[in-house]
Amino acid sequence: MHCRYIQAAASPKDIVILVDTSGSMKGLRIEIAKATVAKIVDTLSDDDFFNVVKVTARTITGTKTICVRSVSVRD
Repeated sequence: MHCRYIQAAASPKDIVILVDTSGSMKGLRIEIAKATVAKIVDTLSDDDFFNVVKVTARTITGTKTICVRSVSVRD
């Protein structure tokens, strides 16, 4: 397919990308996650919007806490 056809056929998108940054996501795992996010962002057009949400899970005195941090990117 031609790139022009794909761009003309696609409608604007609003997407949310969740990234697990908990303790298990170290080394190669986080590098793969970063590369995946970069590939997704590279497929977006000027009409698209996206948010990257960083999600971590921590255990504090026997209670599991989920921490969420959103990073919004718009031109």
